[in-house]
Amino acid sequence: MFERSIKTINNFSSLTEAEYWMERELKTKNGWMPGHPVTNQFEQLVKRRFS
Repeated sequence: MFERSIKTINNFSSLTEAEYWMERELKTKNGWMPGHPVTNQFEQLVKRRFS
């Protein structure tokens, strides 16, 4: 799932697209905990990828 998620995120052209997908597919469907250190770290890595 991690590899599929990374490939999907890398195919987006903007951070907005990636954030929308993460909210819908990762956070909601997988029950990610808001504010969890691992969730925060992953979000920061995605932001860095699009900066």
